[in-house]
Amino acid sequence: MTDYASGVDAYPMTLAKLEALRPGYIAFKPTMDAVAKYQNLPAHTLKASDFTRVYRKGDTLPHGHELVKVLHTPGDMDQAHYDHLSHQAKITNTGAVFESLKAFQKRHGLSSDGIVGPATVQQLVMPYNEIARRLALNTLRVATLNKHSEDRPHIWVNIPNYKLEVYDKGNVVFESKVIVGRDSRPTNLFSSAITTMVVNPYWNVPITIKQHDVIPKVKRNIGYLKQHNMQILNSWRDRTVINPTSINWSTVNPKTFPHEFQQGPGPHNSLGRVKFLMPNDYAIFLHDTPARGLFSKTKRDLSSGCVRVERAYDLANYVIDYQNRGNIPAFTKMLNAEKQKTVSLSKRIDVDFVYLTAWVDQNGKVQMREDIYGYDSPSANKIKNKFITMKDFVKN
Repeated sequence: MTDYASGVDAYPMTLAKLEALRPGYIAFKPTMDAVAKYQNLPAHTLKASDFTRVYRKGDTLPHGHELVKVLHTPGDMDQAHYDHLSHQAKITNTGAVFESLKAFQKRHGLSSDGIVGPATVQQLVMPYNEIARRLALNTLRVATLNKHSEDRPHIWVNIPNYKLEVYDKGNVVFESKVIVGRDSRPTNLFSSAITTMVVNPYWNVPITIKQHDVIPKVKRNIGYLKQHNMQILNSWRDRTVINPTSINWSTVNPKTFPHEFQQGPGPHNSLGRVKFLMPNDYAIFLHDTPARGLFSKTKRDLSSGCVRVERAYDLANYVIDYQNRGNIPAFTKMLNAEKQKTVSLSKRIDVDFVYLTAWVDQNGKVQMREDIYGYDSPSANKIKNKFITMKDFVKN
């Protein structure tokens, strides 16, 4: 306790002091109440094998009365509709059932379409004691995070929720959809701070993308480089540009290719028009993207580790405004110059990349998200420590 409450007069411990040490980013007592509720609920009997196909609007639902009970228990269906449906001979995906399914899906971060497909079934059949376990597990995750100063804003990126939020004095003042790393190239968990913003950035292609994506495409079509505004550099230290026609691509091994690829600034740059840099060991940062259509997807674990921000321009303006310095040009002016511009930030903004899949929101509703990286449950495949350890890069 003395380690956890460093700098706090911990003894004698009082309830007021204990409450001050509780995780600040979640509703702690409602979460504990929800854990107790789900632990004490009689088990439901829904199983994934009960659902043999996709059930659309109007379809008769298998084990309908048990499904309605699962919708009613957390409050996705009200008491009056539940009582009425309990007396029906069969349950169809219409009316109150259809609307309750949409509410259930929204609460689980799924596409809110009322269609009972595999992703919805996976959440419907989750045992109540497993929901309790995940709520408790995620509460512990929050407890390990940094306590941020109320004097300055900080950014919170919840990977399974595909969302970035800016907190200022305990309130969310900005939010944006994000795209995070896919399960084969997950976004790491760490704390850091934005120290630099780059407008109209070059993109130095990372080694994994170089080996797995770019070189195979160039071997098939050398025109890929020109189409994507890319050039080949001798190395990151010696940035002499190499003519791609001087290379015998048929003999190139992606794993031993000695040169590097760089994409020039512009609207089609893979980083978009702005990126936000922060100290970390993983070469991860926040950035814009030209692939705007991907934000319309519900499931957005699509990147190679870095986090793409839908409202990157708005975030850039927020960062500039927070600096409160007259010598930083307006973001639109830097953007329209179409040349790379690096802005060092004198007032940093802390960032936490977190992994929360279950919590109670400010309205008292249990929110659940898909365990996209498999961190919630023990697995036969050991997860690399660098992905699950919440490393701290914040320098005071």
